[in-house]
Amino acid sequence: MDLKLDALKYQAHVVIHSPHAGKYLSTLCRHFGRKVKATWGEERGVVEFPIGVSKFEYDDKKSELIITCYSEDKTQLDRQKLIIESHVHQFSRRETLILDWV
Repeated sequence: MDLKLDALKYQAHVVIHSPHAGKYLSTLCRHFGRKVKATWGEERGVVEFPIGVSKFEYDDKKSELIITCYSEDKTQLDRQKLIIESHVHQFSRRETLILDWV
């Protein structure tokens, strides 16, 4: 997938506040990287799904992870958000996280 995010018409983002936010970035990107192209470091990650691209940005000072999803249409964006949500909940069993997409 071409990483020209401005060409992807639909986007949504969510902010996860957690002392484990940095761990979620690496865990999610590593997990998705088993199936699709994913690159990540300590502060940023990108996952290229067939239905869109997800960017992960970790802010250590605020203990937050910002996830932004980009897709060509609303249906693909909604599917991408559901994939992200289900995996966040799978990896955050020790704490209850509410994902409020904007």
